[in-house]
Amino acid sequence: LAGLAARAGDREAALAAIGRVTAQKPDAIRAGGLEVALMRALGRADEARARLEDWRRRDPTSAFLRYEATRLGGDDPALWPHLAADPERILEIAVDYMRVGLWADAEAVLARRYPSGEGVVGEPGAPHPDAYPLIAYYRGYCRAQQSRDGDADYDAASGEPLAYVFPNRPESFAVLRAAIARRADDTTAHFLLGSLYLSGGMVDAAMREWETTRRLNPRVPTLHRNMGYAVLRSGGPAERAVALFAEGTKYDPRNVGLYFGLDEAMTQAGRSAGERADALLKFPDRAALPAALVYELTAALADAGRFDEADAEFRDRFFPREEGGINVRQVYLRVRLARAAARAAAGDCAGARAVVDRLTQPVAGLEFTRDGLEPFLTRPPLRDTMTRISQACSWHQ
Repeated sequence: LAGLAARAGDREAALAAIGRVTAQKPDAIRAGGLEVALMRALGRADEARARLEDWRRRDPTSAFLRYEATRLGGDDPALWPHLAADPERILEIAVDYMRVGLWADAEAVLARRYPSGEGVVGEPGAPHPDAYPLIAYYRGYCRAQQSRDGDADYDAASGEPLAYVFPNRPESFAVLRAAIARRADDTTAHFLLGSLYLSGGMVDAAMREWETTRRLNPRVPTLHRNMGYAVLRSGGPAERAVALFAEGTKYDPRNVGLYFGLDEAMTQAGRSAGERADALLKFPDRAALPAALVYELTAALADAGRFDEADAEFRDRFFPREEGGINVRQVYLRVRLARAAARAAAGDCAGARAVVDRLTQPVAGLEFTRDGLEPFLTRPPLRDTMTRISQACSWHQ
């Protein structure tokens, strides 16, 4: 109600509504920040400072309250690198101002030049606010709400990278739709709007936006991966997912997610193990193949009877240990037992026995075979495979 009143131009009514919130919930820090902002906007600066001091005693870490202090003339040099470290912190402040129609304040926090370099401590790979498309889209939208030209901001946003950009706020619907209304071929806006729809479980709407993106620019990173998984997770046709993942490997060939998705989709579609292996072998840098994808590849090669190829994939690689993850020894033994099972099925019990007898012997060049193999042979499913081989050849385990 406060937001509705403020956006309609009645800030006094908005402030009264906020007062009713804070009276009932004295720990409602976000409402407290809006109270301070509305007081300042109404020209009641001294009252705003007094309320700000009270709210900051309750929550000294609030970025909104820290920023509002600077709007009231305070100095907080540490705030700017803090905001620069994560563009979403800036958007969070802007969205609160937007909620009560303080468009100029929202624009100001979005338009500020933020520091970069050693003093900015963020997540590895996190984009700087200057290269974060949602910052520019929101800035253009706020300028448009003030009857000013936001075209330059929309143009800047459309050319910025999409890595680590995950729209999730309901306000982003209006912002991105405005960008698309202004320029229908803005693939960045279409892609992000699709991601926003998917975050709310609206798969069909997401796919419509992504299909538009795909038609305009199929080279958008992660586009085909997202589309393929959306099809799989929503129960769509597996062959449709296969086509999307496969197409994606042409435009985004080093995206590991495409190959995991392709293997999953091909499995669901009933494709042969050989086809799945050939698809995974198209990854352009075999030396950089992640361990988890190596495990999928070796399993597919073994299932296809291409045992020498599977064995070769274990060489000259580092296999990290992860808590709760797959152990390379388990995968290696699965491949070796698959070879033994194939020989047993072909009537070559002597060949099968030769493989089984050497299962736990160290192999030159494969350091992980030096120890730790035996325990896996006593657990399913490897124990069950051993049983089937021994029954096929009439051995006693």
